[in-house]
Amino acid sequence: MSMQTYRNWRLETDNNQVLWLYFDKENANVNTISRAVIEEFNQIVDSVKTGNYKALILASGKANGFIAGADISQFTQFKDIDEATNLLMMGDDVLAKFESLSIPTVAMIDGFCLGGGFEIALACHYRVAEESNKTRIGFPEVMLGIIP
Repeated sequence: MSMQTYRNWRLETDNNQVLWLYFDKENANVNTISRAVIEEFNQIVDSVKTGNYKALILASGKANGFIAGADISQFTQFKDIDEATNLLMMGDDVLAKFESLSIPTVAMIDGFCLGGGFEIALACHYRVAEESNKTRIGFPEVMLGIIP
């Protein structure tokens, strides 16, 4: 089994050439999506496209939850609407690349899977969610007038 790490992601390849991609946001208790997370995810997707993998399984590296959505603290740091739009477009582009991977992709949802986290799960070919009271899947941003 081989392993590669990024600041926010950990990749492990098992003996069957299945890539296990763990989202483990640096210095955070909960996985949220930021510019750095998207940029690293883009690099990973590009490397997966050229790799010799049979499948990709996406899971959380945190003890609690899958992905809580966007890091909303970054919303106040945008200089203008163009910067915000560019980040959203970058996220859309990487999700489209991820969705178009030729290998099967599976999201292993344990706990909350919200907003952008749910969008990443939907970009996978398959989703498996733990059947428990702590599993929450949805787009809460619609309550703020933000359309996923």
